[in-house]
Amino acid sequence: MEMIPIGSKQIACVSYDAETSSVIVHYHTGEASVCPSVPENQFRKLAESDNKYDFLMEIIRTKPVKA
Repeated sequence: MEMIPIGSKQIACVSYDAETSSVIVHYHTGEASVCPSVPENQFRKLAESDNKYDFLMEIIRTKPVKA
């Protein structure tokens, strides 16, 4: 599973689960949350974004997040 560093004080990195089309947000605390129903092309755009944190916040804003 590819881990994309976010460069945030709270969020360490994100990964993508292609089987469930979910972005997994990994926190520096060791906890993780799941953002379901994210198309893989959105995750690719996140990985290529210059501002990964803001792009992730846009994804989270439009999708429910499950702890």
